[in-house]
Amino acid sequence: MAAKILNTACSNGDMDRVQDLLNSDWKPSQDELDTALQKATWGGYATIAALLLSKGARITSLAFSGAAYNKDPTIFQEFLNYGWDINSTEFGDPALRLVVDDEICVRWFLEHGADPNQQNDKGMTPLATAALRPSINILELLIIHGAKLDPQALLNAISRRGNGGVPVMRYLIDQGIDINAPSRQYCSPLHYAVSVAGVDRVQILLDKGADRSIRNILGETPAEMAKSRMAQSEEAMKVYEILSK
Repeated sequence: MAAKILNTACSNGDMDRVQDLLNSDWKPSQDELDTALQKATWGGYATIAALLLSKGARITSLAFSGAAYNKDPTIFQEFLNYGWDINSTEFGDPALRLVVDDEICVRWFLEHGADPNQQNDKGMTPLATAALRPSINILELLIIHGAKLDPQALLNAISRRGNGGVPVMRYLIDQGIDINAPSRQYCSPLHYAVSVAGVDRVQILLDKGADRSIRNILGETPAEMAKSRMAQSEEAMKVYEILSK
């Protein structure tokens, strides 16, 4: 019963109730403390998280996920206060990559020693993740703090699954990213832009000097690839027209 009350208090941000329970004769188990911390981080209650950590609660995967979900530096600061490694990949992704859409959080992480080049287990860097989103400010922050120009970032900006688009592409290219860097699937960013029928994306790559002569794994130049796809949509036809000039 006491554990259930503690969890409810942590979820609701009821610090007085949490203090009363932890100062009572009842002694929560390790698992009960860990669960309570998870409730506090998901609720975004840093002061409660700090109290639970002081009582021996462990930073578990769920507690970490709650902090990342809320993107609240004060919770991560409490983690640091109790020995957490800001560059840890114990739970899969480095925390910086999980908060990379929040400028305040990104700034805090970088100022507290987060590695801007640390990859997750799939090789994705914070810069590449940030390129899926429209914030140039976050890209600037990462680069100022030493982020390398990961070629995947340009591909992510080209991608239809993100919303970085042409502004992010232009920024990365102006910063000096390799406009012809090969990828495993599409061989070059220009091929990738053709594959997503990105008329504006193809145009900016051409305007910035992308190499039209590179061939993909099928031996196709971007123009040849576009020709094979031009019947798929009106956009694909426009892409072919641009490349065939």
